[in-house]
Amino acid sequence: MEIAGYSYTFDRMLLEGALHTVDTIRYHGELGVTANELSDKYIEDAELSGIETALAEVDGTVPAYDITCDFTAGDGSAPPDQIARVERAVDRAARLRASAVVLVPGAIGDADPAIVRRHYAAILAHCGDRAIARGMRTMLANLGNQAAYCGTTAHIAEIRAIAGADIQAIYDVGNYLMAGEDTLTALGQVAPIVGHVHFKDWRIVAGDSAEAGTAFRGQDGRLFLSVALGDGSVPLAHALAALRRHGYDGTITVEYEGPDDPFAATRRSVRHLRSLLGWTPL
Repeated sequence: MEIAGYSYTFDRMLLEGALHTVDTIRYHGELGVTANELSDKYIEDAELSGIETALAEVDGTVPAYDITCDFTAGDGSAPPDQIARVERAVDRAARLRASAVVLVPGAIGDADPAIVRRHYAAILAHCGDRAIARGMRTMLANLGNQAAYCGTTAHIAEIRAIAGADIQAIYDVGNYLMAGEDTLTALGQVAPIVGHVHFKDWRIVAGDSAEAGTAFRGQDGRLFLSVALGDGSVPLAHALAALRRHGYDGTITVEYEGPDDPFAATRRSVRHLRSLLGWTPL
């Protein structure tokens, strides 16, 4: 298995303009990580050439390219500008030679989650056709912060039934917990369709703690604080063993979305995952 870095880990800095996608690629390269999962929402067309250069400098690859689509029309569908946004992003992913695109629901309107899921599935199918024509796979993600909409194994099955059997799934080891499912049991159900993996770690915090404001609320009401891999309670070693039993040999993206320094958290997370994989830490 190969470790990938994640531009989303640096979300705050990228949105503020304090950092650019090329900087995340080069930082991951310093850690000996050459695979990069990139998020389109941080990228402008004028940056593509620089990103291509940065990837070439580290002999880098893009195993997954995240595309955000908002479903904010009154009926829970994606407005035309969002569909155009998805189409442009698929073309960007192809230019960067991504192996797959990941369609991620962004803002959700007031429509019933079941209706939005159907609209999401339709855009997934459209995205999939465009991606296949450009030599890429299409994947959907189990979401923690949208668990009522796209967080459970039942949601994944429902969406794929509409979008098509070619659509693969990301297995996010932490997000099934936020959706109220056991993460290892969930893996047993989705293993045949897993095309990519996200590793993150959670620490459960109290509602009156100083950390509560930066934690995510799960379906069961608990607060999940993102921490570096190995610093929380997610059964990462057991998940890795289960992935191996199911024959997964692809890429695992290291994800961090907590309040601490993302550079330090990424470094610690890569070290920990390398130790789990039996590699020599840098």
